[in-house]
Amino acid sequence: MFDSHAHLGKLTSDAIIATSRPDEWEEVKSFPYHAIGLLEPEPELWEAFRSAVLSSPSCMIGEVGLDRRFPDPYQKEFFRKCLSLSAETGKSLIIHQVGMTGILLESIRDALPLPPFMVHGFTGSGETARELIRLGGTISLSPRAERTRHFPSLLECPFLLETDMKSGSEQTETLKLWYKRVAGLKGIPLPLLEETTDERRAVFTS
Repeated sequence: MFDSHAHLGKLTSDAIIATSRPDEWEEVKSFPYHAIGLLEPEPELWEAFRSAVLSSPSCMIGEVGLDRRFPDPYQKEFFRKCLSLSAETGKSLIIHQVGMTGILLESIRDALPLPPFMVHGFTGSGETARELIRLGGTISLSPRAERTRHFPSLLECPFLLETDMKSGSEQTETLKLWYKRVAGLKGIPLPLLEETTDERRAVFTS
């Protein structure tokens, strides 16, 4: 079982470990699958962020994105710069998005073509999910997604599964339960779900 979005904790080869702060960038490089990201960005951090991304040949970019809870008006500009950096370097992008779907889709459309990108912790509508997939993206679902009214329609889309937790024993147990839950809801054998999600996440980890 593979966790498509976790955070710094115990070393594991079965997860993409994303970061959101500068003090995490160096440590995360020891993880087999890792991403260098920044939430609540500030203009003066752009060059340091870009250098950190370029200094890690195997890293992905993330998590970065848009969040209506963050007051900083720079985040839209920063996100667009991240999209350009992804296109420039060929590095996949892991996107955080809360309440700014319109700007997200507009920014992605303006930046195409892009390497593979993932919108993690997705809780939006099936319509938005299908549009992101049409644009070349992937959605990743955490257990929070089940609490939304959109969840049944999201299970009809191609998806990945995540915990959004610090990697370690608790995260591993949560991931196992989440895979079993989703397999049951879809009415498919657990090994088939694992095989399908492994094929989808290979674009980020190969």
